[in-house]
Amino acid sequence: MDKKRKNTEKVNKETTPASPYRNVDNVKRHGNAEKTRYGTRPVIRHDERDEKKVLKFSATYTEADKNRNIEKERKRERLRKQRLNAGIGIAIAIILAIVLMFMTPIFNITEIRLNGNDTVSKEVINEHIGDLIGSNLFGTSISKIEQKMTALPQIREVKVKKAIFPARLEIEITESQPAAYLLIGNDTLIIDSDLRIIDDTSVFDSGKLPCISGVSVSGYELNSKLEIKSDEKEKALEVMLKSLESCGLVEAVKYISIDDLTAITFNYDNRIDVVCGSQLQIDRKIRMFAESIRTSTFDENSIGSVDLSVPGTAVYNP
Repeated sequence: MDKKRKNTEKVNKETTPASPYRNVDNVKRHGNAEKTRYGTRPVIRHDERDEKKVLKFSATYTEADKNRNIEKERKRERLRKQRLNAGIGIAIAIILAIVLMFMTPIFNITEIRLNGNDTVSKEVINEHIGDLIGSNLFGTSISKIEQKMTALPQIREVKVKKAIFPARLEIEITESQPAAYLLIGNDTLIIDSDLRIIDDTSVFDSGKLPCISGVSVSGYELNSKLEIKSDEKEKALEVMLKSLESCGLVEAVKYISIDDLTAITFNYDNRIDVVCGSQLQIDRKIRMFAESIRTSTFDENSIGSVDLSVPGTAVYNP
């Protein structure tokens, strides 16, 4: 039986093809080398590689490298201390600046300058924003001042700026532009071209504005849009007021009648009655009239009527 096994192993060895790859079964290690049927070659093990790397690193790490690393660490520590000191210095400076701005009388408001308030008096404005003289400039809220001032319907827009030397407020005011007025009972309501009610106490001079007739109002509130019962009349009136304003005719027009939406009329300078007809192309009609009165056909003594009821035509009847 043993003899047969030996013969079989011998046959296997002779018939097994030669492999170019290392076969573990055919390798015998002797020290730092491997022996195979095809020769002997050195083998570098992983543990030997790591040991060589450590030896190489240790051999190249000199005293100069050590000193350089120590110096780098010292620089990092110095920079860290410098940053810390700088942060502390900035914090102290901010605290001192806050104390100086809010706690000393140097920055107390000594003056309030108003610009653009041709109609709204300084006294009315002071009532709304309060007495700010003596208040700290930096503790005063610009947004709150603007909010309080625009609550006045006569003021359209406000811009507030702070000035330091001397400490003061500079307030730029854009007033609302009146476009017409209408009578509701005993009240005279003045509106702008957006139909916003901007006055009911005669702050603005209604004598320089056209009077509106032919509208029914369901309600009104200062600084809010006029509530007209008829949507068609509301739209026609708004377009007319915007057109008269853009053409510079507001102060010259004496009344606007929209009693009948098919026969809208207005009077110019108590001399010329203007018939617009329906609200169709009302903006174009008013612009045509504005161009017509600037021609040689009209002068300051012209009296009569102008028919604009047909879009694109203006017929003057002396």
